[in-house]
Amino acid sequence: MTDRTKTRAAGFTLVELLVVIAIIGVLVALLLPAVQSARESARRTTCLNNLKQQILTVHAYHDTHGIIPPVYNGSQDPFAGFLLGITSHSWRSAVLPYMEQQALFDRIDFDAYATDVVNQPAATTPLEVFHCPSTPRNNALARGLWVGRGRLDETLSAAVTDYNASEGIMDGKLCIPGGWGEVIDNRQRKVRFANVTDGLSQTLLLLERGGLPDLYQEDQHTPHDPPRFRTWGNVGLWAISAETMMNHLSNEHGTPMVNYDNAKGIYSFHPGGAQTAFGDGAVHWLTEDVDNDILAALITRDGGEWVDLDSIR
Repeated sequence: MTDRTKTRAAGFTLVELLVVIAIIGVLVALLLPAVQSARESARRTTCLNNLKQQILTVHAYHDTHGIIPPVYNGSQDPFAGFLLGITSHSWRSAVLPYMEQQALFDRIDFDAYATDVVNQPAATTPLEVFHCPSTPRNNALARGLWVGRGRLDETLSAAVTDYNASEGIMDGKLCIPGGWGEVIDNRQRKVRFANVTDGLSQTLLLLERGGLPDLYQEDQHTPHDPPRFRTWGNVGLWAISAETMMNHLSNEHGTPMVNYDNAKGIYSFHPGGAQTAFGDGAVHWLTEDVDNDILAALITRDGGEWVDLDSIR
């Protein structure tokens, strides 16, 4: 008789395959948070660099003109009412030559409103330096602009920004100006670095206010009635001046001033805080649980306060 050698077919059993799949699933679950964290770290670094570039252009403008760039440039619609700045050119337009955007600057007609048709080619140009990569966004353009007298023109568009100038604190009926200078009777006072008596390293000039003109509250997109509120006041558009005036009193009752909502305060899509740029050119991380009084002290330019910057991180 011939001995037949029995051989076992090579391969995985079903049980072994399921074990391998389970191990891979566990590894993915362990690695995914690390990958997401690394990606967010890279996005946060890009955001920091964006603010750094912007604050350096503010210094370059000051070196040339002797003043901090005016928040409002050009003509303001006299019928804008309390929506001051909705037709004015922004400080970002003024500093374009200092961020290698001279050609774009030359396309702007400062004798016309920022919302006029003649300025559409410039206003609709997206600029990456004004975009935080952590901000969820489907479109770099916002459609529909307020053009004064309470009228919304759906034919107009403008490119968005995730960064604002910090104009000051609205403390009840009292407006306490920040580093950019207060506006009185539609005229803005000129401010030099020498007028920032709290010190440039103690005065916050730029901040994140991401996601506009869409509204967000605590990471949730807030539905609103289009088109009336989609671009209300022309906020969140780099070419048009509608900046951030923090409301101090309304936030004394438990509502944080950082990352609560982007309707009136500092807001980012970074976990735990937001990026801010100070008058000395430094960019600082601002934690979500920063004390409101400390933040108010950093926003004003001549309140005589001194803040330990370690307390805001």
